[in-house]
Amino acid sequence: MAAKFPIKYQISPKSVRAGRSWLEVRLTNVSQDSLSDLGVRLNSLDTYDIDIVEDSKFISSLDPDEGEVLHYQVTAQQSGAVYISADGRWTGEPFHWESPSRRIAVGEEIAELVSVFALSEPHPRAGEPVVIEATLRGLTLSAGLILEFWVETPSGESVSVDKTATEPLNPGEVATYKADTFVPEKEGIYVIHAYLFDDTRRIGHETDYLSITT
Repeated sequence: MAAKFPIKYQISPKSVRAGRSWLEVRLTNVSQDSLSDLGVRLNSLDTYDIDIVEDSKFISSLDPDEGEVLHYQVTAQQSGAVYISADGRWTGEPFHWESPSRRIAVGEEIAELVSVFALSEPHPRAGEPVVIEATLRGLTLSAGLILEFWVETPSGESVSVDKTATEPLNPGEVATYKADTFVPEKEGIYVIHAYLFDDTRRIGHETDYLSITT
């Protein structure tokens, strides 16, 4: 089990079938003080991937070294990430806790969109070109996938930057793709999006953030 003080935790299984299934959350109090009135939520980073049907459970108390097992029903369409959050009292004071996210594989995966990054100078300015790079990993023999790059501007407008068909990927093979150059026109925070599609089914989505000054 992983640990983030004052709770040791585990989310299982690591893979589920598409459709309705269950995830198990194990929590153990590893501190020297009791935890009480805990509202424990299982949260999805993207409900398009994995939607938690009943996301909140209640634990009245957890004494030191005491554990609890909770079950959450989920509707899974494709692989995604979930994390646990808890709100309650610890040492008599209000307390909030969150776990790091954990990836849950759903069904037979074709390929994974590992990351997207905006490649720029350390302090990019408006009017300077930015290159966006995405990394894919093959999980089974895959071909005919579509990779799209979008940028959300500080005003909330979504701009299509590039769309490309990927080369076939063997299991375990890694490939990097660069989008056409994007030139931010205004200062502010830009959100970089990469989407991976198998025909019309979205099988991956990653984001990055870019702060632009003048």
